[in-house]
Amino acid sequence: MGECASWDSQTFGLIAPGVEMADVLAFNLCQSTQFGGAQPPRAFRRPDLSTKLKLLGVNVASFGDYFADRDGPQEATESPGIKALSYKDPFESVYKKYLFTADGKYLIGGMIIGDTKDYIKLVGMAKSRKPLEVPPSRFILGAKQDGEEDNPDDL
Repeated sequence: MGECASWDSQTFGLIAPGVEMADVLAFNLCQSTQFGGAQPPRAFRRPDLSTKLKLLGVNVASFGDYFADRDGPQEATESPGIKALSYKDPFESVYKKYLFTADGKYLIGGMIIGDTKDYIKLVGMAKSRKPLEVPPSRFILGAKQDGEEDNPDDL
Protein backbone atom coordinates (compact mmCIF):
# COMPACT_ATOMS: atom_id res chain seq x y z
CA MET A 1 0.00 0.00 0.00
CA GLY A 2 2.81 2.45 0.82
CA GLU A 3 4.03 2.41 -2.76
CA CYS A 4 0.71 2.54 -4.59
CA ALA A 5 -1.93 4.07 -2.30
CA SER A 6 -1.97 7.82 -1.93
CA TRP A 7 -3.07 9.84 1.05
CA ASP A 8 -3.56 13.59 1.02
CA SER A 9 -2.28 13.56 -2.61
CA GLN A 10 1.00 11.92 -1.56
CA THR A 11 2.47 8.51 -2.35
CA PHE A 12 5.24 7.62 0.08
CA GLY A 13 7.16 4.73 -1.50
CA LEU A 14 8.14 3.35 1.93
CA ILE A 15 6.98 0.27 3.79
CA ALA A 16 6.21 1.96 7.14
CA PRO A 17 3.40 4.21 5.83
CA GLY A 18 1.95 1.18 4.00
CA VAL A 19 1.90 -0.84 7.22
CA GLU A 20 0.24 2.07 9.04
CA MET A 21 -2.39 2.36 6.26
CA ALA A 22 -3.11 -1.38 6.43
CA ASP A 23 -3.34 -1.22 10.23
CA VAL A 24 -5.94 1.56 10.16
CA LEU A 25 -7.93 -0.16 7.39
CA ALA A 26 -7.94 -3.56 9.16
CA PHE A 27 -8.97 -1.98 12.47
CA ASN A 28 -11.79 0.02 10.88
CA LEU A 29 -13.12 -3.00 8.96
CA CYS A 30 -12.92 -5.41 11.89
CA GLN A 31 -13.37 -3.41 15.10
CA SER A 32 -14.85 0.02 14.42
CA THR A 33 -18.43 1.02 15.10
CA GLN A 34 -18.80 1.76 11.37
CA PHE A 35 -18.81 -1.99 10.72
CA GLY A 36 -20.49 -3.33 13.88
CA GLY A 37 -17.51 -3.22 16.23
CA ALA A 38 -17.28 -1.57 19.62
CA GLN A 39 -14.43 0.90 19.00
CA PRO A 40 -14.57 4.32 17.32
CA PRO A 41 -12.94 4.34 13.87
CA ARG A 42 -9.30 5.35 13.53
CA ALA A 43 -7.97 7.90 11.06
CA PHE A 44 -4.70 7.68 9.17
CA ARG A 45 -2.43 10.54 10.19
CA ARG A 46 0.72 11.91 8.60
CA PRO A 47 3.09 8.94 8.68
CA ASP A 48 6.59 8.82 10.07
CA LEU A 49 8.88 8.95 7.03
CA SER A 50 12.11 8.33 8.95
CA THR A 51 14.32 5.94 7.03
CA LYS A 52 17.86 4.62 6.95
CA LEU A 53 19.26 3.27 3.69
CA LYS A 54 22.51 2.36 2.04
CA LEU A 55 22.73 3.90 -1.43
CA LEU A 56 25.71 2.93 -3.59
CA GLY A 57 27.66 1.99 -0.47
CA VAL A 58 26.87 5.22 1.39
CA ASN A 59 24.70 5.27 4.51
CA VAL A 60 21.93 7.88 4.37
CA ALA A 61 19.16 8.60 6.84
CA SER A 62 16.37 11.04 7.46
CA PHE A 63 14.14 11.41 10.48
CA GLY A 64 11.33 13.55 11.80
CA ASP A 65 10.37 16.68 9.89
CA TYR A 66 13.54 16.80 7.80
CA PHE A 67 12.34 19.59 5.46
CA ALA A 68 10.90 21.87 8.17
CA ASP A 69 13.48 24.56 7.42
CA ARG A 70 12.47 24.59 3.75
CA ASP A 71 8.71 23.89 3.89
CA GLY A 72 7.82 24.96 7.43
CA PRO A 73 6.98 22.56 10.25
CA GLN A 74 4.34 19.89 9.62
CA GLU A 75 3.03 20.18 13.17
CA ALA A 76 2.55 23.14 15.45
CA THR A 77 5.48 23.57 17.82
CA GLU A 78 5.74 25.43 21.08
CA SER A 79 8.29 27.74 19.52
CA PRO A 80 7.66 29.32 16.11
CA GLY A 81 10.45 29.04 13.59
CA ILE A 82 13.07 26.46 12.80
CA LYS A 83 16.85 26.66 13.02
CA ALA A 84 19.20 24.30 11.21
CA LEU A 85 22.54 23.13 12.53
CA SER A 86 24.75 21.44 9.94
CA TYR A 87 28.15 19.81 9.71
CA LYS A 88 30.13 18.77 6.65
CA ASP A 89 33.38 16.79 6.66
CA PRO A 90 34.60 16.27 3.08
CA PHE A 91 37.54 14.17 4.32
CA GLU A 92 35.27 11.56 5.93
CA SER A 93 32.34 12.03 3.49
CA VAL A 94 29.99 12.99 6.32
CA TYR A 95 27.11 15.48 6.22
CA LYS A 96 24.66 16.11 9.05
CA LYS A 97 21.80 18.59 9.22
CA TYR A 98 19.65 18.69 12.34
CA LEU A 99 16.59 20.92 12.70
CA PHE A 100 15.54 22.45 16.00
CA THR A 101 12.84 24.78 17.22
CA ALA A 102 14.05 28.39 17.13
CA ASP A 103 14.63 28.36 20.89
CA GLY A 104 16.81 25.21 20.61
CA LYS A 105 14.67 23.24 23.04
CA TYR A 106 13.33 20.54 20.69
CA LEU A 107 14.81 18.39 17.93
CA ILE A 108 12.40 18.44 14.95
CA GLY A 109 14.20 16.28 12.38
CA GLY A 110 17.26 15.94 10.22
CA MET A 111 19.32 14.29 7.49
CA ILE A 112 22.55 12.32 7.76
CA ILE A 113 24.95 11.11 5.09
CA GLY A 114 27.89 8.89 5.98
CA ASP A 115 28.03 8.48 9.77
CA THR A 116 24.53 7.29 10.74
CA LYS A 117 25.40 5.67 14.08
CA ASP A 118 23.19 8.11 16.06
CA TYR A 119 20.12 7.51 13.86
CA ILE A 120 18.06 5.41 16.31
CA LYS A 121 18.66 7.86 19.18
CA LEU A 122 17.80 10.88 16.99
CA VAL A 123 14.57 9.30 15.67
CA GLY A 124 13.43 8.67 19.24
CA MET A 125 14.24 12.21 20.31
CA ALA A 126 12.38 13.76 17.36
CA LYS A 127 9.33 11.52 17.91
CA SER A 128 9.14 12.08 21.67
CA ARG A 129 9.07 15.90 21.39
CA LYS A 130 10.64 16.09 24.85
CA PRO A 131 12.81 19.11 25.75
CA LEU A 132 16.50 18.54 25.05
CA GLU A 133 18.84 18.05 27.99
CA VAL A 134 21.89 19.44 26.16
CA PRO A 135 22.47 22.41 23.81
CA PRO A 136 21.90 21.71 20.09
CA SER A 137 25.63 22.10 19.35
CA ARG A 138 26.33 18.90 21.31
CA PHE A 139 24.55 16.90 18.61
CA ILE A 140 27.18 17.92 16.09
CA LEU A 141 30.24 18.56 18.27
CA GLY A 142 29.67 15.82 20.84
CA ALA A 143 29.95 16.07 24.59
CA LYS A 144 32.97 17.59 26.31
CA GLN A 145 35.19 15.15 28.20
CA ASP A 146 35.82 15.69 31.93
CA GLY A 147 38.23 18.56 32.45
CA GLU A 148 38.00 19.70 28.82
CA GLU A 149 37.51 23.42 28.21
CA ASP A 150 36.23 25.40 25.24
CA ASN A 151 39.54 26.84 24.04
CA PRO A 152 39.89 27.26 20.27
CA ASP A 153 43.59 28.12 20.69
CA ASP A 154 44.26 24.45 21.54
CA LEU A 155 43.52 23.35 17.98
